[in-house]
Amino acid sequence: MKNLFSVNAYSDDDGLLPELKATEARTISEETAQSLENSIDALHEINKKIFLPMVLLIIKYVLFAIGIILLSVSVSSCAEVGINNRVKICVGIGAALLIAAAIIFIIEKVRERRVTESDEYKYAISKSESVDRNSLLELNVPSFAPTVDIFMWFYEIKKDGTKKNALSAEYDPTEMYVFEENGNLCLADLSSVYSIAPISSFKKIEYITKKSSFSCWNKDVPYNKGEYKEYRISADKYETEFYIKNLCSVQLELNGEEYEIIVPPYDIYAFETILGLKAQFPIE
Repeated sequence: MKNLFSVNAYSDDDGLLPELKATEARTISEETAQSLENSIDALHEINKKIFLPMVLLIIKYVLFAIGIILLSVSVSSCAEVGINNRVKICVGIGAALLIAAAIIFIIEKVRERRVTESDEYKYAISKSESVDRNSLLELNVPSFAPTVDIFMWFYEIKKDGTKKNALSAEYDPTEMYVFEENGNLCLADLSSVYSIAPISSFKKIEYITKKSSFSCWNKDVPYNKGEYKEYRISADKYETEFYIKNLCSVQLELNGEEYEIIVPPYDIYAFETILGLKAQFPIE
C-alpha cells in the first residue's frame, strides 16, 4: 500500500505523487504565495538568532555528560578508597565541566528571551499569523477545521530504481487542516486544498503497530506533557528526532488502487469523526 503523501526529495518540481496532485482543488494566488514565502524566510532568519549554533549545543551536552560521569566515578572511588588527590582532581574537573555547561545553558536562555521579547520578533510573528489567515481565507478553509499532523515520507530513487528513505527519520510531519466538503475528505496546508476522495472511498483506519521515527514536533504542548503524555513519545537528546510506538493508517481506494494516509494516534479522532470509522488494531 502506497503512502499518498510520499514525496520525491530530489524531484525537479514539488515531488508529490501524481495521484495526490490530481486531487488539488484550489491554490493560493502568486501574490499570496510570495507573501507566505517572505514571512517564512523572516521567521527563519529570526530563529537563527534565537538558537545557539549546533556546535555549542553539542559542546553543552558533552560537557554535561562528561561532568556527570566524572562526579559519579569520584563518588564510587570515595566509597571504595576514600578521598585522595585523584578523587579531588576528578571532582574539580567534573564540577568545572558542569559549571561550563550551565553557563552555556544560561547564555542560551538569555539569548532566547532577548530575541522573543524584541519588537522585531513580535512583528514577524504578527505578520506571519496575518499571512496565514489570509491564505486560509483565500483557500476557503473552514474556521472550525482542526489541524492534524500528516506523516509524509520523503524518498530518493536509487540507481536500481528502488526507493529509499531520504531523511534520517522515517517520516516528516506536516501540519494540515482536515474537513469535509461536498462529500469529500479534504486536507489543506497554507498553499493548497486537496479534495482527496469521497467519504465512501475510505475503507478503514488501522493501527501500524511498530515503532516509527519522525523529524519534528509541531504541537504547542510538549510531546511528553498534557494530552500527549499517554502516547509515550520519546526523543533523542537534541530533540531532532522523535519516536512513537504506533501510527494510524487511513486507508482508501483511489482510481482503483489502494493508498494510505499516515496519521499519529493523537490526531486520528478528527478522521474518525469525518469518516465515521474507528481505528482498529490489525487482526493477528
